[in-house]
Amino acid sequence: MNLVNFFKQLNFILFFISSKKNVKILHKNASIEIIKSFNKNLRLFDKINYIKSKRFNNKSSFIVLKDNNNLIGSGWIYFGEKKWHISEINKTISVKNYYLLYDFTIIKKYRNMGYYSDFLKLIKKKFFRNNLCIYTTLNNPYSFKGIRSSGFFLNKISSKFLTLNL
Repeated sequence: MNLVNFFKQLNFILFFISSKKNVKILHKNASIEIIKSFNKNLRLFDKINYIKSKRFNNKSSFIVLKDNNNLIGSGWIYFGEKKWHISEINKTISVKNYYLLYDFTIIKKYRNMGYYSDFLKLIKKKFFRNNLCIYTTLNNPYSFKGIRSSGFFLNKISSKFLTLNL
């Protein structure tokens, strides 16, 4: 096994922390909607299935990005206590004093247009008094770029076996 394959198997997770830096939003008509409980209207989004709807019981809220009433993307925010389990590396982390952003997606036809970055910027604006954190896998350069350009900074790198604080 070569070194590249070894690192791929480690499946590194990159953790980012929000900065208080204001960044310009590209899509002026973009807006977010925060949904705190599962209801029949959510089926219209066709983004939540029954399994994901259980996240509402886990102190998570669903966030939707719209532009001119078009659904652009979605994600989740966790308002929990102290711990969060990351299934990609089978590890529990501390999220004390942070709101955790996770499982974000942009609809394919809207990708590579700056919406992911704007999505995170709008969330930062909405929760400007709160500390936010988000993570992505090392092998997702598009997510990395969107997170960095929205004013988050890399805080640590973690795998199942080790954590590097930066």
